[in-house]
Amino acid sequence: MRETDFIKQNKKKWQDFEELLNQTDKKPDELTRLFIEITDDLSYSRTFYPNRLVGAYLNNVAQKIYKSVYGKRHENFKAKLKDFWFEEVPAVVYASRNEMIISLVVFLFSVFIGIFSSMHDPEFVNLILGDSYVNMTLENIENGDPMAVYKGMNEIDMFLGITINNLSVAFLTFVTGVLMSIGTLAVLLRNGIMVGAFQYFFIERGLFLDSFLTIWMHGTLEISAIVIAGAAGLTMGRGLVFPGSYSRIYSFQLSAKRGIKIMMSIFPVFVLAGFIEGFLTRYTDLPDIIRLFIILISLAFIIGYYIYYPYIKSKSGFKNKKEQPINFGRNDKKLDKGELKDNGQIFTDIFAVYRVFLRKTLLYFLPLSAVFGIYITYTTTQGFTEQFGYISSNWAFSQIETIFNYDIFFQFAIANGAMLAGSLFFCVIICKVIFGENGTIDPRFGKETIFATFKSHFVKVLFISSLITLISCLGWIGYFLLLMTYPFILLWMFESINKGKNLMSSFKNATSLLGGSLAKIIGLNIILLIICTVFLFTLNSSIVWFLVESLSINFLLSENAMNFVFNGVFSSIVMYGICLTLPILIIGNGILYHSLIELSTAQSLKKTIREFGSNKKVYGFETES
Repeated sequence: MRETDFIKQNKKKWQDFEELLNQTDKKPDELTRLFIEITDDLSYSRTFYPNRLVGAYLNNVAQKIYKSVYGKRHENFKAKLKDFWFEEVPAVVYASRNEMIISLVVFLFSVFIGIFSSMHDPEFVNLILGDSYVNMTLENIENGDPMAVYKGMNEIDMFLGITINNLSVAFLTFVTGVLMSIGTLAVLLRNGIMVGAFQYFFIERGLFLDSFLTIWMHGTLEISAIVIAGAAGLTMGRGLVFPGSYSRIYSFQLSAKRGIKIMMSIFPVFVLAGFIEGFLTRYTDLPDIIRLFIILISLAFIIGYYIYYPYIKSKSGFKNKKEQPINFGRNDKKLDKGELKDNGQIFTDIFAVYRVFLRKTLLYFLPLSAVFGIYITYTTTQGFTEQFGYISSNWAFSQIETIFNYDIFFQFAIANGAMLAGSLFFCVIICKVIFGENGTIDPRFGKETIFATFKSHFVKVLFISSLITLISCLGWIGYFLLLMTYPFILLWMFESINKGKNLMSSFKNATSLLGGSLAKIIGLNIILLIICTVFLFTLNSSIVWFLVESLSINFLLSENAMNFVFNGVFSSIVMYGICLTLPILIIGNGILYHSLIELSTAQSLKKTIREFGSNKKVYGFETES
């Protein structure tokens, strides 16, 4: 049939449908019938009249009903941002009020320990703050400028350095909550003792007022945020210690989500505290009334937002409802790829999938990481150990920085690209399983699934991993570009795999998925990056150090041989940790991709409308023919 005949034959039907859509009192039966016919016409036009205007017209008409159904689910970025700060954060803070109290009490108690110990042992402050810092401060006091430490760097460098350091402390406080909350309490105790000893050091020398007004200009926000981070860590740990009626793993998922929301809320607080310390604290000659005003304003904000406002909101009722439990089984639960999901649902699905595939994930990446460690050891030898230095409290992040610094050892790029390809391939298999015809979350996929995926998609996976590796070779500029573009790169890969097309022809379709969903994509990936960063902090655990030190104690090796062992062990541990976090990012964007596809094409909605009227369940409701 010619295109003109096709249009002439169906023109009246399409006009009737548009008129029906514009009516206030729509006729459901007639609307359903016309919509089914129009989607059929759309499929016909795409097959026989590709790249013609009739297809674009029919697609536009079909999407009108889609938007009328799903339109209310679209919220603009400002509304979501407002909802987060004025509904979600106060709700989780109020729910975690007991943890907030515990965190504050532990911190204040540890401050008292620091003061009391300093009063009875003059050497205690040297033990806590270090001899070099104490001697420097004593010298500044003798020179008549006891707060000179805040003037030693330029404003921008100090602002960035202090902010990053404070965020590191907060992350450590939070992430150690996975150790049944004991780790969080230990970090709070350590920081509180340090604050107490530091403050008493100036009190003992008659400098209380000057030190108080200087330190607490920024310290009010900074210390408050650390206490709040402690509450976030205790909240996460509570899910493990007291699961209630939920399974322990699901209880941990819920408590981790609450803890992460609290952590996200204190990021701006740390940035503001860093700004004050970098740009204002250095002016120790400011009038006392101005410094006191900054302290009181900061305290009023903390009390108002984290104590008073959640209490007031609890009286009027929170907008967000309590999370409802889900329970993915091994073989009887599915992920619906035709469902529109918000970021909260995607977040929950990620960890449901990760939990089921955890054993396979652990076993899959273990030999890969071991091979990586051996490769790094035999290609870098002594030089690698000298670059990062393994006696460091942040050895894991120093190690990561070295592994991804291709200016030092370019062969890292080859090894990292191979590990990324292996990670992508593994995650593609998982996504093919959970979004396949059966859609069952079952880790027991066979060899035929692996071989079929390898045969069909290995070239695409290899290309994407090579592209990411090449971008990373640009240095810090490359890593910045990756942060901005990796969600799109992953969506591009999934578009090509899902549609069975080559990457070039899939690029345009992948780009179209960004339209109207950019805020959702960015928001989800910020959350996932935070989770991955928090997980990597666990690599600095003393348990890892204990294992490594055991090697040096129990095996009598030469210095060169021991460097060999340290290179291999450290690089394997770090890469293993990175590989265990990558599925969170990749699978998360795979689930996001299918949600965006439904948002773009409404295939599931069309199927539901076609089934409407039959004796089937449609969105949980029984319908009768």
